[in-house]
Amino acid sequence: MPDNFLKVTVKWLIVLIVFNYLTNYAIYYTMQHFGISFLSRRNGITSFIFPFISLLGFFLSTGLGIRDLSRSNKYEISVGSVFAFLAVLVTVPVLTNFGMLYYRSFSDENIAKLFDNSGYQISIIYGFISNLVLAIFVITLASQWRIFRKAGYKGWYALIPIYNLIIMCDIIKRDRLWVLSFFIPLVSLIGLATVTNGMARVFKRSDSFSIGLFFLPFIFFPILAFGKSEYIHGEFELVRDDLGLEDHLVE
Repeated sequence: MPDNFLKVTVKWLIVLIVFNYLTNYAIYYTMQHFGISFLSRRNGITSFIFPFISLLGFFLSTGLGIRDLSRSNKYEISVGSVFAFLAVLVTVPVLTNFGMLYYRSFSDENIAKLFDNSGYQISIIYGFISNLVLAIFVITLASQWRIFRKAGYKGWYALIPIYNLIIMCDIIKRDRLWVLSFFIPLVSLIGLATVTNGMARVFKRSDSFSIGLFFLPFIFFPILAFGKSEYIHGEFELVRDDLGLEDHLVE
């Protein structure tokens, strides 16, 4: 673990907990003025506003947190550190907010009614699962960002839909027309297999690793991104081979 892992994790954990606390306070305020029925599933979009705000806060906290952890360690962090960071931000805020509300339910009748509301009980489970799914999305996106940087491309290209697939084709030296295969049923599996196999090859990983990239991308892409694998394909490799001793000296 990096020396500043605890410091960075606690900082973004506090940010996320405060954000969730303010969201819960907004829910409590809404109940006080509009009644608990206002948050029921019968009211349509109103029942999804607060979960959406919570998910947005989680997405920003985890994404910026991983960037903070990476930058402060000069992008030399282990895969385990990234997963540990996400595990803390997925579980602790949910348990903390649930515990705070449960404690207040003994002295506040409205909050006690909230716990009796089946919609709220479902929202707790939904919130945890949503955070978990979103964490997988964040770690995959962050991994693509880092892989693009390793291959000499700008990391933010990973944020652009379709164009990020084009960059992946460039990285593995495949024709950009392969991107079209991702939009054809069944053929998309062939396109995905081609990209994952190409990624393993250009980073000098085994065929079994490419299978892991295909079936468990949220595990193997972070290994590729935050591990010691280096991009050594095509012209990039020639440039590296041409470097002399003086090019490696740092004054």
